[in-house]
Amino acid sequence: PCAKGSYTDEPKQDKCTPCAAGTYQDEEGKTACLQCQKGSYCPHGAAASLPCPAGKHIDHSLPVMMSIDDCIMCPAGTFCPPGSDNATECAPGSNSSEGAGACVLCPPGYSSNRGNESCYECPAGSYAETVGSAQCSLCPPGEISERSGSVNCTICGAGTFSGSSGGTACEICPAGGYCEAESTASCGGGFTPCPSGTFNPLPGNSS
Repeated sequence: PCAKGSYTDEPKQDKCTPCAAGTYQDEEGKTACLQCQKGSYCPHGAAASLPCPAGKHIDHSLPVMMSIDDCIMCPAGTFCPPGSDNATECAPGSNSSEGAGACVLCPPGYSSNRGNESCYECPAGSYAETVGSAQCSLCPPGEISERSGSVNCTICGAGTFSGSSGGTACEICPAGGYCEAESTASCGGGFTPCPSGTFNPLPGNSS
């Protein structure tokens, strides 16, 4: 009998005919080939309807797909598991290059607020401490990040402060007040004027 992927439509033939592109035959000894199943491709001599591989999806504009080249490459920022009908956008906090079968989580210090071709470094004054961050967080008052791509913020030391969110540098406390030491609850958060009856003539004091 004719092998899978071929047929003969006349009796007593000593030669089988391979199924034409766009058709298949998954059984032996058949007299005809079957139309390729929707969402699959069937090359010349196909013994089965084949799904598009990972990183590609079907071409809805074609009535029949005849080769793997008929499958469409998934664009950057999307992913396509095997047999995909369409490309799926990467979730926030991940990215992909063209032809990806899966998205990759952004590393610490980077973020992506939607499926993108790239994950972006957190700018100075912000951070992302975990993988897969959808956005960078601003450093709170009293803490800073001097460089882009930071995974955490640095606490301002005694005698210095950062009075607002998103700080990139600690400031020296001016004369006439103080900035508490790191071990206190207000560590570096801001400048405290000296109380009545006291003074600090020099900058950079912690008490």
